[in-house]
Amino acid sequence: MEQVRKTKVNRWIIIVLIGMAAGMSFELPYVRYNYQDAIEATVGYTATQQGLLLSVYGTIAMVMYAIGGVWADKVSCRKLFMWGMILTGVGGFVMATYPPFWLAMAVEIFWCFTTIMMGWASSIKIISSLGTAEEQGKIMGVQEGMRGLGCMWTAFLTLFIFAKVGAENNPGSMRVVFIIYGTIFIVMGIICYFIIPDFPELLGHPKEEVKEKDKKEKGVLLVVLKRKETWLISAVIFGVYIVFSILSYTASYLVDMFGLSITDATTIGMVRNQVFRTCAAPIGGIIAAKTALKSPTKLSVFCGILSAIGLVVFLVVPASENLLTPMVVLVLALAFFNYIAKGMNWGVAGETDIDPKIYGTTIGVCSVLGYLPDAFIYPVIGHWQDTLPAAEAYRNMWMTGLVGTVILIVSGTVLIRVIKKNEESKKAAEAQA
Repeated sequence: MEQVRKTKVNRWIIIVLIGMAAGMSFELPYVRYNYQDAIEATVGYTATQQGLLLSVYGTIAMVMYAIGGVWADKVSCRKLFMWGMILTGVGGFVMATYPPFWLAMAVEIFWCFTTIMMGWASSIKIISSLGTAEEQGKIMGVQEGMRGLGCMWTAFLTLFIFAKVGAENNPGSMRVVFIIYGTIFIVMGIICYFIIPDFPELLGHPKEEVKEKDKKEKGVLLVVLKRKETWLISAVIFGVYIVFSILSYTASYLVDMFGLSITDATTIGMVRNQVFRTCAAPIGGIIAAKTALKSPTKLSVFCGILSAIGLVVFLVVPASENLLTPMVVLVLALAFFNYIAKGMNWGVAGETDIDPKIYGTTIGVCSVLGYLPDAFIYPVIGHWQDTLPAAEAYRNMWMTGLVGTVILIVSGTVLIRVIKKNEESKKAAEAQA
């Protein structure tokens, strides 16, 4: 997008609302994160069954990323996003009936279609269209923060009401939770539909254009895969996500190696997962827009370097309760840097000035490749924790995290050079014209 598009609604309102809606949409598929014990007590699904639901969701989601990306380039993004939110809410009403497990599994699979295929790429493409290539870090940082805020306020609201209606002591308490989630999602879907701008690239291809472009459109996926930017963006996301996955074990590291209490570890986990996710990405967006870095990719590389330094400290510092306080500070600092880098993921993509006609497909491909660690890293770490002494298991984790930082730094540095070369070629072409 070469210039900021004009909309009927202030673009920051659109970014905030769509970011919040997109973030909260994942609360239902991942409802066991907050309500596992309550679901066991009221609905009757065992911990194993709830784990299986998430495993199926995560596996199918990998395919839905790619399909959803292609859809976002062919179908109206505003309709995709609206119906994704509404249908996710409908799934919540089905779950409110406390269905048998086979039907709950069907709903979980259904949510793969509504949240990933319909909502993921369409929401990112809509928000990206609201700014220039130079503004992608700022707007993507804000939207990532709003995703965290959307998750946080809906989680606290439902937890508050859950407690008011009797929590796990009331057999109908989870029914209320599912109904509240479903209602919020449907309302947000309708609101977002009316505020989403009607830019041509967000509305799909008019019927009269389909025949003329049919041959070209069929080759969109191949075009995306041939672009070196696609693979470099994916590598940046891949590296960031490895570090993100590894750092999720830092609270248990402080408990096992430095004597942190379980209560304090829970608090650190909440700060990391809720507070930092909400505030770090917008701060990163401001840094990318207002400082000398002036680039989401450069900021991601910088955060990767800081993360590498911190992980080296983990490797060399001996376990001692006397070092607990500085290690807590380091853990929180690394989490903050990583959430900044994670918030820049789609700012990095937008900075490459991707053709809007292939933007959705690019998001889908980069999501599949970039989030691949989800498919293997947690079982590997679980194996280390089950079979190795704690110190050795954590050492392996930090070494894996360092591999992630190397991937991030190298791919990000190469991408910066590619972006610079593309800008120079563009300026040269404009000068000749």
